[in-house]
Amino acid sequence: MAFVDDDDIWARAKLSAQLAAARERPGAAWACAGAVKVDAQLRLGGAERPPVAECVTDSLLAGNVIPGGASGVMVRTDPVRELGGFDQALSNLADYDLWIRLGLAAPVAVVDRPLVGYRVHPSGMAHNVRRSEEELAYIEEKYRTVRRSRGVTVQRERFLWYFGALSLRQGHRVQARRIHRDIALRCGDRPLYALSLALVGGVWPGIQRFRDGAQGRRVPSPGSRKPRTG
Repeated sequence: MAFVDDDDIWARAKLSAQLAAARERPGAAWACAGAVKVDAQLRLGGAERPPVAECVTDSLLAGNVIPGGASGVMVRTDPVRELGGFDQALSNLADYDLWIRLGLAAPVAVVDRPLVGYRVHPSGMAHNVRRSEEELAYIEEKYRTVRRSRGVTVQRERFLWYFGALSLRQGHRVQARRIHRDIALRCGDRPLYALSLALVGGVWPGIQRFRDGAQGRRVPSPGSRKPRTG
């Protein structure tokens, strides 16, 4: 089965490409692909490449590395049933939680092509940042033991950059300021840039439109990307 949110878009070749990749990878029970972010007018807002298949389990325990949300995944039905399906305690991050369990249970097949248009808009469910922060804490606790056993650390800054962008799109200035300040002071990830967003975004959240546009302009044209080698 393959999931698709009602506001996302599949490339025509998505399903056939994922099926072909799954047939070529021994034991693969699920498949993912690359994605591009688009707005309501289908303007590009950035691209995300899928993870390296051999590293997906630890990568997922560290952060959500599956592009396109639920719309990017194809999976065999039986493993999803055996794993209990989506965790009913979750909403915004229910897909991420399932990917972790799939990553622990079976190999993934990867199509390193942007086959999903992931629509980003302020009214989307993902923009309830408070709910997402609560669910992330739940997921961190749920997999704390397995993460420790594998020596994996959560890449908290990866989630905070995502939450910060969502907050700016919603115009939530105080929330955006708090998140970008935490990135700078607690994570130490690009602290000057994070602090500048905390200051500027606190006054002018519309800066996120320009960040999205800049990322969209950096999306490579078809055939121009270098193949991934590891």
